[in-house]
Amino acid sequence: MRRRLGVTGMLLGVGLTAGCTVDDHDAPRPPEEMSRDRTRAVILEVAADAVRKHFGALPAPQRESELPCDSARWFDVDRAYVMQVVWELPLAPEDHERTLRALYNGSGPFTELGDGRFAVSGYDPEKSIGYAVTSGEPPNAVQLSASSPCLLDPE
Repeated sequence: MRRRLGVTGMLLGVGLTAGCTVDDHDAPRPPEEMSRDRTRAVILEVAADAVRKHFGALPAPQRESELPCDSARWFDVDRAYVMQVVWELPLAPEDHERTLRALYNGSGPFTELGDGRFAVSGYDPEKSIGYAVTSGEPPNAVQLSASSPCLLDPE
């Protein structure tokens, strides 16, 4: 028993001497700082670029919302936010599959939802903005939704 305690003490001493460190590359990084106005502008730009060829210029969004970050570390920080913007775009039901397949750029999945409905998503890695285009129900329109990652408003 004494020998086990001695070995345990020795191992504990070596561990304390060596220290328990976490490499900086493993530590979670804080979100990028970007003003809410700038984030909105970037989202609008990415969404417009994603659908311009098939829908022309985007109308004003139907909804804009701000959500807390899903990270527990940033969930209650007032400066931390995720922004989402949504448009409803008219599209004849017979055009859904062709149009959404044309929007598909390989950066996200193309999904058949059934009943003549489809969904496609994409991501702009340069601007860190994700977007999705989904058939409505009934499919006489599609919904375009674009959102930011967790960001910090510099205030």
